Amino acid sequence: QFPKGSPSPDPSTRMTNEEMVAKFERNAEGVLDAATTAAVVDQVWNLDRAADLRGLMSLLAGCRKA
Repeated sequence: QFPKGSPSPDPSTRMTNEEMVAKFERNAEGVLDAATTAAVVDQVWNLDRAADLRGLMSLLAGCRKA
């Protein structure tokens, strides 16, 4: 059996959109504030409508740690 989210031909092991967002939110905790995290999620879900990636990249550029 494959862990949830691992590449697999079995559709039951695929993450739902909600699970994917929750995983990103957990991983972004302490790096991005809640508003930025929500904005990143929104930008990613709408990549197909984006003219370019500047908005997404500017949101992520501030999360670099020294």
